Amino acid sequence: MKNRSFKHWTPRYVFNRSREAIYRKRNCEVPWLTSEANSLLARLICDDDVGVEFGSGRSTVWFCERVGHLLSVETDPEWYEWTKRRLQSKNLNNYTYECITGSELEANPEMYINFFEKYEYESFDFALVDGKFRGETSKNIMKKIKPGGLLIIDNVNRYIPTITHAPASVGVHGNAVSDLWSDIYDELAGWRCLNTSNGVCDTNIYIKRTIDC
Repeated sequence: MKNRSFKHWTPRYVFNRSREAIYRKRNCEVPWLTSEANSLLARLICDDDVGVEFGSGRSTVWFCERVGHLLSVETDPEWYEWTKRRLQSKNLNNYTYECITGSELEANPEMYINFFEKYEYESFDFALVDGKFRGETSKNIMKKIKPGGLLIIDNVNRYIPTITHAPASVGVHGNAVSDLWSDIYDELAGWRCLNTSNGVCDTNIYIKRTIDC
């Protein structure tokens, strides 16, 4: 067994991690994204938006309280049941929520990756990628987002170059971690990027350019 490395535990990281822990404790019902991303999304999403998410939880309830309809897919049965109880406890019904179990996912990962493939191009106002197969799901969902819509990728610093102080990051001058992520990075160059980092992880919000742009 490899020993865990604590080289990233610099004074800056310890401060950022402590600040993040305080934020989570004080804001226990907001999505598990950066605080800046949550603040931006509260202003950017609209009450008639239709959105999708890969990976569910706090964000599922938070979005459903603010948008017209949310479609969500989860892979953890226990987390799925927890989230569903939270939705029901708040009497929310503006969602389509499904779970693809571990055995199903292992046998046929495309069930999850292509979960929203049946929908028309430019069907959604936003998409949150915060689950498994983040590269594949990011790539597939981009074409389903409307011009002016949002693609939200959590922990994006692990996959493509970003401006960040978070550990385990590609870095602003690094390379994407795979050919797939390199393709995504190139395609997102045509989108406006709102980069947010708390020094522990990053959440980027990409805004799809309209045709006039």
